[in-house]
Amino acid sequence: MKKIRFWNLIFLMLAVHMSAMADDLITASGVVTDQTGETMIGCTVQMKGSQVGTVTDLEGRFKLQVPKNAMLSFSFIGYKTQEQKAAADMKVVLQDDSHVLNEVVAVGYGTMKRSDITGSVVSVKADDMQQTSASTMDQMLQGRAAGMQLTSNSGAAGGSTSIQIRGINSLNASNEPVYVIDGAIVTSDAGANVYSNPLADLNPNDVESIEILKDASATAIYGAQAANGVIIVNMKKGKEGTAPKIGVKAQVGWDMLPRKLDVMDMQQFAEWAREANALKSTPKESDMFANPATLGAGADWQDALFRTGLRQEYNLSVRGGSKDISYSLSGGYFSQEGITINNDFKRLTLRGSIDVKAYKWLDLGATFNIGQSDRNTGMASWDVVPNALSDTPNNAVRLPDGSWAKSGFNGDTDTWQPNPVALAELTTRKNKVVSNRTNVYVTLKPWKWLSWKNEGTYDTNTDNLRYMLPEYQLGENGATREYATHQTTKTFNQYWSIKSVATGNWKLKGGHKLSLMLGAEINHRYRDYLYGQRLGGSNTSEALSSGDATRDDNAGYTTTKRYSSLFGRVTYNYKDRYMFTGTLRRDGSSLFERGQRWGTFPSAALAWRVSEEDFWMMMQEKSPVFAAINSLKLRVGYGLVGNANLTESTFMANFSNLASNFGTSYKTANMPNYDKLTWEKTDSWNIGLDLNLFDNRIEFIFDAFWKKTRDLLLQTAVPAFMGTSTKVTGSAEPQWANVGNMSNKGIEMTLNAHILNKKNLKWKTSLTYSLVRNEVTKLNTESGFIDKTLDYEGSGETITRTAVGYGISQFYGFQVAGRINSAADFLRNNGDGTSTVVAATPNYRVGTVVSNASAKELLTSIGDLLYKDLNGDGYIDDNDKTYLGNGLPSYTFGWNNTFTWKDFSLSVFMYGSVGNKVFNWTRRRMDDPSLTPGGAAWNHYQRAANYAKWAYVDGNSGNLNVWNVYVAPGAEASIPRIDNQHSNYNSRVSDRYVEDASYLRIKNITLSFNVPKKFIRKYYLQSLRLSANIQNVCTFTGYTGYDPEVGSQNGQYSMTGQGMLMYGVDTGRVPSPRSVIFGIEATF
Repeated sequence: MKKIRFWNLIFLMLAVHMSAMADDLITASGVVTDQTGETMIGCTVQMKGSQVGTVTDLEGRFKLQVPKNAMLSFSFIGYKTQEQKAAADMKVVLQDDSHVLNEVVAVGYGTMKRSDITGSVVSVKADDMQQTSASTMDQMLQGRAAGMQLTSNSGAAGGSTSIQIRGINSLNASNEPVYVIDGAIVTSDAGANVYSNPLADLNPNDVESIEILKDASATAIYGAQAANGVIIVNMKKGKEGTAPKIGVKAQVGWDMLPRKLDVMDMQQFAEWAREANALKSTPKESDMFANPATLGAGADWQDALFRTGLRQEYNLSVRGGSKDISYSLSGGYFSQEGITINNDFKRLTLRGSIDVKAYKWLDLGATFNIGQSDRNTGMASWDVVPNALSDTPNNAVRLPDGSWAKSGFNGDTDTWQPNPVALAELTTRKNKVVSNRTNVYVTLKPWKWLSWKNEGTYDTNTDNLRYMLPEYQLGENGATREYATHQTTKTFNQYWSIKSVATGNWKLKGGHKLSLMLGAEINHRYRDYLYGQRLGGSNTSEALSSGDATRDDNAGYTTTKRYSSLFGRVTYNYKDRYMFTGTLRRDGSSLFERGQRWGTFPSAALAWRVSEEDFWMMMQEKSPVFAAINSLKLRVGYGLVGNANLTESTFMANFSNLASNFGTSYKTANMPNYDKLTWEKTDSWNIGLDLNLFDNRIEFIFDAFWKKTRDLLLQTAVPAFMGTSTKVTGSAEPQWANVGNMSNKGIEMTLNAHILNKKNLKWKTSLTYSLVRNEVTKLNTESGFIDKTLDYEGSGETITRTAVGYGISQFYGFQVAGRINSAADFLRNNGDGTSTVVAATPNYRVGTVVSNASAKELLTSIGDLLYKDLNGDGYIDDNDKTYLGNGLPSYTFGWNNTFTWKDFSLSVFMYGSVGNKVFNWTRRRMDDPSLTPGGAAWNHYQRAANYAKWAYVDGNSGNLNVWNVYVAPGAEASIPRIDNQHSNYNSRVSDRYVEDASYLRIKNITLSFNVPKKFIRKYYLQSLRLSANIQNVCTFTGYTGYDPEVGSQNGQYSMTGQGMLMYGVDTGRVPSPRSVIFGIEATF
């Protein structure tokens, strides 16, 4: 009985206690909105000091049972966290966190608050990039960050881009930045695909943000790989404590040629052809040209080559998380038809990530990214585009029966230039790239102040290229190819890395904060390359086995790159006023000989937040000018970084096995060894200012920098007596050497402003400005300069020259003084009563009689171009060549404006480049009204129809005395006469073809509509966005070619590897298309 009474007493006490607890609990409820009154879906509501929490529903409401007097915390990305006492029917208004001082950004091997950063770092958010639709993520970055120049190498589907951060740092090694994706270093070697674009296998919709590290104090933590800057790509992940969010996005659009070039139609061509024929040594007059006025427009080769291409994009994602687990899974499909026939690009991506807080002291996670891209380029654009422009309008593209017609002029067979549209359609060049990147990590937190992260990455990339040019006969008696060419190239890239990073953070008394990071990393890159070619065989299959096995050519190699690194960083902060960051990295690379393999790369930076000083706060109280300044920070930094992005085994002698005529094999050296080869090294200095005004509504960032690169790497020519040759390239392999120094200096400015921030009307603007000056300061080559030419052109003329005292890749040639319109233009008044002859051709002095009677009489004539005799010797020869500018801009700028009215948003982005020159190689052919040196004909620009025609003083066309001949009025001033013998060589490399390609481009206009939540809630939608987008709306420029945005010449015929040494040469690249795109995006 006593036991029963005892348990009854216990139960009674528990009941009383539970009742008391129930009396202490309340149900907190309410709604969360932003400043405009829009409800906040998915806002985190959490009881302070506990794990008790929830998220708001589709109407922004929440319910949560908590003790009386509990404090609730309300947080949402992009808004200031607020705390309120728990109550019923709460109304919580979150304030937009418009400033970025407390934003956490990624830096090398860690994160920092933006207010604590001492270097030059720029962040680009997903919201900024989603206004632009592009096939690859890098194309979205143009103009978004000061100091970064992005140039499209081709407007073809899936075309690559070139990115330079703070100028050009190398002659022959890579000028591309290093990419850090999911914490793994990715270069254009392993892990890259689609023509060395390491971002091509990434779905732009999976990107959360991008950090661009520009100065050496920020990049030196990456040491020998960071000379060209670092781009850190942060991918989207799930968030803890959030319900699964399903995202769907679909876009469809069309790409088209922005503008056509004006070429001669049939009538204009016929007028020109009659006179050109008359000047031939054996003139032929075609009946079709007898009466040009009766002819129609003729064939339009631009219409035949270019098309309107369809583009599609579809994305599906699910992201979310529980208390200790967050996850993400996304897939995407992108398809783009190029604006030229037989060109397309497709990409499939699948990405997943999981992060687990297994214990208080243990975090672990993994990510994977699988991608496949397929790209067909057909015939190379530098063959197809200029040949289609210059093909004559009297030729049909196809015959009436649908078969291909031949090219040529006036019935002549022209095997040099077969039907370009036929070649574009018949040629197959297909790339299939499959990539797989996996990353796993384990983070230990034995104490609150210590984090130890161990991470591994494994990346594979397989690139299969199939090329076939079939045998053909284009029309009766037309161009003929008697055998097919089958080529297969297989490249397997493998990359793995392991790194271990320990980070300690301490908050000390007196406002001192200290952070120390130490780490080690090893990585390994392996490449297996195999090439095969067969001639003849099947004309219907791309497979190498379809070719004739007895007519084969094979090559292959395997290479490895290995890096080992130790690194560390220390940061110190005193009361958020004075900040110091120091880094040190020690890198070892297998690319160099023993004794040269290790490099040490230090950096140091200081920052002073003046606005945190007591005297500043006193001035703010006294002056409204100072009161308007919310934050002012000054920065200064120095760092040393390196560049070793070279081909493998560059310091070693390379050999190949070749077959002899006696049935035996022998070895020959491809390249001699050079055991003194060492890193390129760049010393970089930076000063900067960060300013925030008017409640952080205006942000201004200024940086000035100076970079000095030494020990420039260059592939130098090997003397023929060395006896080197290579099976792969068919010629001597250049040898790597350290040859010189280079400098880059400039300034950068960024202005971000929230001009209007009303409930129903907002206006946000962002302006970037970049100025860079490049100069070669030392060059130890045999000649003292580096000349580059377009080898496939055949003339062998120098196009660019790189020399000390000038910027890299200067166009080099003659200056045009005008045109010889009369005999008086032959003479120069010396001012002393005498005159000097000033017009001459190489090796030939100007004659006193002009005659076209004999092809052997190579004399400058009336109607020829007049070139400047810079050395004053009376002759025009190589001694009169000079520097004509280069393709690098004086400055660039980007300007983005976003206007929001209620649920509508309009974004307008403009990009400009000023001072960049372009050598218009296509114009060189199209502006010269003469026939080719071989006597063939091509079409010309319409302005060439106003060529210089002769008139005669006495009216007697038989009197060819120079004083009796002059240029008839009406000719365009820059167009010379028809001269089929090329006596004066009017198409020589000169400033006539070096054009000012400055431009202002309305890059993007996007109009979007966010459907109000009251219309979509019943469909379980969190958001629904409709958009219309126009890319490359219009371009304002004086450039006469298709597109003034012209980059480097990489991978074209024997120009492979010239890179920045042949920059700004327009050989007929496919222009960037104009795109019209419609999209829908929803989240559930």
